[in-house]
Amino acid sequence: MALFWSAFILMHVAVGTPSQTCESGETEIGHGLLQAHRSEPSKYIVAKGETQQPKLQYKGETQQPKLESTPLSAGNQQKILATQVEQTPGVNPSGAAASLDQTGYVAVADRCCQSEMIEFTRRHLTQLGFEVCIESGLRGIVPYHSCEYGLQTFDKLTADLLRDAADECGWLRNVGDCAPIPDYCPEYTVVIPFYDCGCNRTLASNFDMSDATVVYNNLGGTGPETSDPPELRFSSPSARSYSGKPFDLVIKAVSGTPSENSGYTGGNFRQNGLDGGFGVFTMKAQTETNFLFSFVEPGTNNPVVQEEVHMATYDLDGGMKNSDGVQQGGLEYVSSSGYSGYVTDPNPNLVAALLPGAEVRTQFKSIGKSHDNPSDPDAMTADQRRNAVMFFYKNVSSFGIRFGLEGGSGGRKLLFSFLCSLNDRCGS
Repeated sequence: MALFWSAFILMHVAVGTPSQTCESGETEIGHGLLQAHRSEPSKYIVAKGETQQPKLQYKGETQQPKLESTPLSAGNQQKILATQVEQTPGVNPSGAAASLDQTGYVAVADRCCQSEMIEFTRRHLTQLGFEVCIESGLRGIVPYHSCEYGLQTFDKLTADLLRDAADECGWLRNVGDCAPIPDYCPEYTVVIPFYDCGCNRTLASNFDMSDATVVYNNLGGTGPETSDPPELRFSSPSARSYSGKPFDLVIKAVSGTPSENSGYTGGNFRQNGLDGGFGVFTMKAQTETNFLFSFVEPGTNNPVVQEEVHMATYDLDGGMKNSDGVQQGGLEYVSSSGYSGYVTDPNPNLVAALLPGAEVRTQFKSIGKSHDNPSDPDAMTADQRRNAVMFFYKNVSSFGIRFGLEGGSGGRKLLFSFLCSLNDRCGS
């Protein structure tokens, strides 16, 4: 199955161009970004609705300095990291708790959440014996170690911190050594907008499972409607992309064989479909399946590109325990390909493991704390939030999801939705 997933080709459609990538501080513009500390407070204000990457300008300059580094696509960034990462044990993916090493770095950087990387970087520089002298400098380095300019490595982050601590224009120093910087240090007129996580509620597609209907219900050819195509298809009258295009959601079980209806072992397949505001499908214990989620024109298989879409999974726990305290339902886990970032509660009941291969992605698994299933994806309790993860995708018409159950017996219901209260960590 692992061999299959590394070869699994996501048929997503990209529109637009990838963000430019710049080695942090190794070019003039890169070094300038790290010196954001000389900005006036008002210069950090970004106009509402601004979506373009800001331009840097130094005193006396009328044009943006040339970027000398080669832009990397998101796919190439992942391939670079794939050579550096092996299968890892679970790690808390929170910036405030992730291990201060390459494993923790990738788990946090892969989130595309500036606030999480700020916490991770602050912990690391403290461990190195430094303190932040100019807070905006800390914010300035973060985009070079998150999705804006591409994931790098823990060693590169360390090198950046050591370099800036020694630079006379730097924003951090040894503890107790903070002092004013020279007047000739670079000045920054516009900074990259700060946000909690890199998702956007305004751009996100709307697909409300509470008003959806099941068009076809034969996931993997297992039934219950065996005369339907081997898929689970949902239609919603409110489904619209940001650009206003209607669409259906189609889910197919896929595997490494030519047959599209293989690779899925359902639990109680009669429960597949809808449950209030959630989509549902069941899986048998000790199995895993790769699924393709596709967005298509209603009643067809013609792809519809989503400018941004959020997909959340819930109740990643260990199921009920017996009288001896043994998990009966198995530990659920989920991973995805093609996403731009992910959102969890700042203090999740999940651990993240890095998956090697053509695309380095993060797999989430429960730490075994069980709570009642949420009844509304947009109104979860604190404990329910801690057992959920929301992926966000940009400019795609499909993406891959892997679900699995480790151990246990019987089967489990897996809940998902495209509305989720975790989007309160997204921009608007």
